Amino acid sequence: MPARSSVWYQALVPTCLKLLARNTCFGRTHNSGTARLWFNDTQANSRFGATIGSITNDYYLRNAFVLGTGVGPGPKNTIDVFVDGKSACPARPSTTFGIWSIALP
Repeated sequence: MPARSSVWYQALVPTCLKLLARNTCFGRTHNSGTARLWFNDTQANSRFGATIGSITNDYYLRNAFVLGTGVGPGPKNTIDVFVDGKSACPARPSTTFGIWSIALP
């Protein structure tokens, strides 16, 4: 009879960041416009710090909506979204740039 063995593993948990833009509710501004996000290289520094669980790390927006722990290799990438001020505040909707994710232990 074969010996039994146990295999221990830790599941990876997907962690996401949803990035949004909206036209300001403060002061006099343009009624509409384009918001641009630069990411995926050292010039377009998309770094942000976060503590997830008990681990503090820097994360970067990378291509294919991946969060990485290092700067993207380039070339620089952009996403443009249209925002407008037609709706009254504070219910003015946001526009999504995207949702970036990383699988963490």
